[in-house]
Amino acid sequence: MLGEKFRELRKQQGISIIKASEGITSASSLQRWENNKGEMSIEKVINLLNRINIRPNEFLAKAGLTDLNIIEAKIRKAYQESDLKELEKIANSLLTAHDLQPKNQDLLIKAAIACNYYMDLSNKNLFPQNDALQLRKILNSMKYWNQTKVSIFGNSILILPVQDIQEMKLSNFLCK
Repeated sequence: MLGEKFRELRKQQGISIIKASEGITSASSLQRWENNKGEMSIEKVINLLNRINIRPNEFLAKAGLTDLNIIEAKIRKAYQESDLKELEKIANSLLTAHDLQPKNQDLLIKAAIACNYYMDLSNKNLFPQNDALQLRKILNSMKYWNQTKVSIFGNSILILPVQDIQEMKLSNFLCK
């Protein structure tokens, strides 16, 4: 998903895969990432974006990762169809997007939900521990819970360590 968008933007600028990857990663690694057959570290993605003169937030917008309603619909559809490959792709794209914009809580929540659904079907947790800590802080900071907040909690509970859930302030579970 992100790799495909990068390839499109790279080609629009007439930059070869060899020139784009030079000094950052191998051309074959970049090609695998562009074809959704490999992964790329966030540091390398940022360096690659700099190489083609694209800011991370501009890249996310062009990749369609700013319209969270569309992402939610894709997650639901993949889950309903038990499409593990698509769920994993969505989850990894959202995790990468969150790495590019670490203060964007909506991206973290959507990544958590995608990872939660993926774990429900595969029993494999894709959600990084440091992101789980950040999600726990978000949930703990909620003074009153409305339907949306309860939904976030319910749709991310599988990826949170049991100890984190047990340690959450019970007073935060008051509904308004």
